[in-house]
Amino acid sequence: MPCATLLLERAVIESAQDRWEALKGSPETRLSPVENSSRSHLDRPHTQNVSVKGVPKTAVVAPAGARVFRNYLPAAALEKTLATQRLPSALTPYCQVSPGHERKIFENVTGLFLTFPQFSPDGLLDTGYQEMAFVDFQLAPETPVLQLEPGISVVPLPKRYPAWIVEKCTAFRSGISSGDSSIDSMCQTLLEEGADFTQVAEVPIQIIASGKYDPASR
Repeated sequence: MPCATLLLERAVIESAQDRWEALKGSPETRLSPVENSSRSHLDRPHTQNVSVKGVPKTAVVAPAGARVFRNYLPAAALEKTLATQRLPSALTPYCQVSPGHERKIFENVTGLFLTFPQFSPDGLLDTGYQEMAFVDFQLAPETPVLQLEPGISVVPLPKRYPAWIVEKCTAFRSGISSGDSSIDSMCQTLLEEGADFTQVAEVPIQIIASGKYDPASR
C-alpha cells in the first residue's frame, strides 16, 4: 500500500477515534423542534423534526474487523469511488424516524454511514430523483464503527458540506458578504460552532463488489 494511502488511512482512523471519544460521553438530549424545510418520501405526514444532541441510547462501538459493509451512492459517483477507493463523509447527520410522530435529527452523529449487503435498504434511500449504485467493501480492521441500530452504522467523522455552503462561508470568513442576510447568519453560526471547511473526510476502502442498485431485485 502506498505511503500516502497509509498516512490517510491512519489520519482517518485517528479522527474517527477522536470523534467517538468526544461523542460517547454525550447522552441523547432532546432540543427544540426544528422546521421541516426539506421533505422527502422518507418523511411522513404529521412527522415533526426534533433536534437531538449526543448519541442514540442504543449505539454500540466496535472495530470494523473483517466485516464487509455496503454503502449506497448516486450512480454518477460510482466511477469516481472505484477510481479513488474512498468514500466521503455524508452531508447530513443520522436521523431516526417514527412515522406519524417525530423525526429525531442527531446533529452530532455524522460521518460515513454504512449498512450490510444482506440488509434491505427499504426506507433508507431517497431514490426518487436519481439512479443509485452500491459498493461492498472492507475497512482497516481497527477503524471504529458505531452501530446506531440494526443494519445502520457510521464511521464517526465531521460532516461534509455542500460546495455552495463551503464557498459562501469561506468568503464570509474573509469578510465578504453573500448579500443575503439569512446565508450570512448561517455562515456566522457554522463558523462559531467551529465548522471546518478546509478538509473533506474521505475514508479509504477496499472494494469487494459494486454495481447499479435495482430495487426490483430486493
